[in-house]
Amino acid sequence: MKKINWKRFMFRLGIVMMVIGAIIMFAKPFADYLRIETISKELSDKYGLVIRFGDPSEFHLPPFTVRTNSEEFNIEKAEKSCVLTALEGVKSALAKYPPALVKKYLSAVFVSGEIKSYGVKCGGTYLNSWIYVTTSPAYNRLGSKHYEETLHHELSSLFLYGPGLKIILHEPNATEFYGSNFPATKWHSANRPGFRYLERQIDVIHAAGKFRKPKDAPLWYKDGFVSDYGMTSIENDLNTYAEVAMEHPAKLKELAEKYPRIAAKTRLFMEFYTSLAPEMADYFKSVGLDKIQDTGQQISANGL
Repeated sequence: MKKINWKRFMFRLGIVMMVIGAIIMFAKPFADYLRIETISKELSDKYGLVIRFGDPSEFHLPPFTVRTNSEEFNIEKAEKSCVLTALEGVKSALAKYPPALVKKYLSAVFVSGEIKSYGVKCGGTYLNSWIYVTTSPAYNRLGSKHYEETLHHELSSLFLYGPGLKIILHEPNATEFYGSNFPATKWHSANRPGFRYLERQIDVIHAAGKFRKPKDAPLWYKDGFVSDYGMTSIENDLNTYAEVAMEHPAKLKELAEKYPRIAAKTRLFMEFYTSLAPEMADYFKSVGLDKIQDTGQQISANGL
C-alpha cells in the first residue's frame, strides 16, 4: 500500500478549497448582475421605463437636470448588494397596475442610496415623472416588500398631480389638484371636523420619521388615518393609503370594518384609482376591498 503524503494532500486540498471559495464569492455577484440587467430590461420593455442605479448625477431625464448634492436634495449612490432586492420590489409592485397606466405617469425609476431633503432622510421621493427608491442594507433586511411599499407610495403622488414632466409644487391642505380628478374636498370631509394638516411643506418634510408610539394607533385610526405620517398632508395621507391598499389589503379591510372614516377614505381611494384605469377595479375585487361599505353619509350625519 502506497504511503499517503499528507502534507502534499493537504496543500492540494487547500488549493481546491480556495478555488471553490473564489467561485462562490464571484458567482453570486455575477448572478445578481445578470438578474438586475434582466429585470431592468423587462421593466423597460413592458412599461417603457428608464432604470438607473449608478451615478446619482445621472438621475434625471431631458429636458430637466437635477442637482443631487445640494442641501435641498442630496442623493448617495446605492450599494451594489441592495439594487437587486429593490428592483424585485419595483417589478412586483408595478405588476399590480395596467401597463398603460404606468406608461402614462411614470418614465423612470432611480435606485439610490441615502436621500436627504433639507437634511431629513427620505425612504423615497419623486420628481416630474420619476421615482427615486432609497436603498440600504437595513431596508434590504425587510425584503423586497419594503421597496414595493415605497413604489406604491411615490406612484400615488404622480397619480395625484397628473401625467407629464413638470416641477411639482403642493400645499399640505390643498383642496384641488389641477392635474387629476382626485376628490380632495370629499377626502377632507372624511377627516374629523376642524382637522387640518400641517400648514407648510417644509414642516411636512421635517415631520418625516417623527412618529408616535404604535400603542397610539387607535387614536389616528379613529380619525381616519392608516398612519400618523398621513396626518402631515393630504398627499401623505393618500400615499399611506396607497401603501396599505396595494400591499396589505387585508389589514385595510379590517381597519375599514372597524373605523368609518377609514372606510370612507378607502372608498374614495378606490374610486380615484379606478377613474385612472377601470382595470384597477379587478385588483380591488380580487383582494376584497370592493366589499367595504361607503360610510361617507354616515360620517356627515353623525359626525363620527
